[in-house]
Amino acid sequence: MTAMALVAVLAVSGLFASATSEKQASFPTLNLESASVSQIEKAFESDSQNYQKEVEDLQKQLQKAYEKNDGEKFYALRDDLRSLTPPMVTSEQTETLVTRMLNASDDEKKQISEWLFENSRYYHPTLTMQMEKSGKNSRYSYHQGISVKPGDMVKLPDLSVAGGNDGVFMGWGITPDALSYKAGEEIAMPYVDQTLYAIFQSGIRFADTVTSFDQFTSGAEAPVPALTAPDSSYVFDGWVNDATGKKVEGEKVTLSENATSASFHALWKSVLVSDTATRYYKDNTIPSGEQVSLDFSLKNQGNEMLQGVSVKLESGDPSLKVLTENLSAYRLMDGETRSGTFVVLANAASGTTLNATLTVSDASGCSWKVPVSFTVK
Repeated sequence: MTAMALVAVLAVSGLFASATSEKQASFPTLNLESASVSQIEKAFESDSQNYQKEVEDLQKQLQKAYEKNDGEKFYALRDDLRSLTPPMVTSEQTETLVTRMLNASDDEKKQISEWLFENSRYYHPTLTMQMEKSGKNSRYSYHQGISVKPGDMVKLPDLSVAGGNDGVFMGWGITPDALSYKAGEEIAMPYVDQTLYAIFQSGIRFADTVTSFDQFTSGAEAPVPALTAPDSSYVFDGWVNDATGKKVEGEKVTLSENATSASFHALWKSVLVSDTATRYYKDNTIPSGEQVSLDFSLKNQGNEMLQGVSVKLESGDPSLKVLTENLSAYRLMDGETRSGTFVVLANAASGTTLNATLTVSDASGCSWKVPVSFTVK
């Protein structure tokens, strides 16, 4: 063999060795206890791509066999296509990776859990909230399971099941006898199945979702708290007993005979008036001597239904006439939004500012006022 021929052979051999060293290992052949997470991800992705390529190639061959009316080849290829199975993570492989994950560093634990959650049908950890509660005249049962990607935040539910002898619901525990998390608290989704237990205590609880106020008093008597409104639109309408629906009267509450607990929540009335603007005319700049529509929206942002809702637009300026009668609604549920329109007519010189007041009121006498100004073109 000449020197030149020897060089050629060595060059070809080198190319072959390079190609062999770069070949991606198949996922089933990996040692999942020692392979890097990157190797695991790349191997599975490579197998998925190869599977997809095989599917596409067989589909092309099927189409050609169909076009050539080659039945024998067509059915053989169809059987080959049906026999293909996509790469998958088995139950045993999942268990191996979960074991590795739980003993890994935080970064590797996060990597493995996210990859398993996306690729293994056997890995979907569940956070279960469980409650079994029996009172003298009642029985409550509650079960809820949440399965989201580990590490994502989960808001724990609040249970409104407190009664005279059933205890006050305080939150959730990782054991049935100790409080670990408050109701409504957000926690990270665990890496494996976990169960939380509803925790109840004897005593009196005052809780308010609007101001996030929460007061628990052990014993049979407690003072009624005073609350500060979030803003001027909120009207405090008292405390109500969760079990009976009756409003609290007086400056303190006392448990009834034989009762060991009670819970109360605050009632708030609040109306938000928004999107108050003239239709077609920007910045409430309107022509004189023409009817103009004033649109608005109102939302019940309190936690109590409003009854007998009335909306009126008034002006003390004789140059501004309101041509629409008062608007009304039989009720406005908490969280509900409605819209309305008033028609106004201005008769004033250009540049004149005309003021009005939009007032929302309910049957109990609570009211909310919003100023509205117009400028004559």
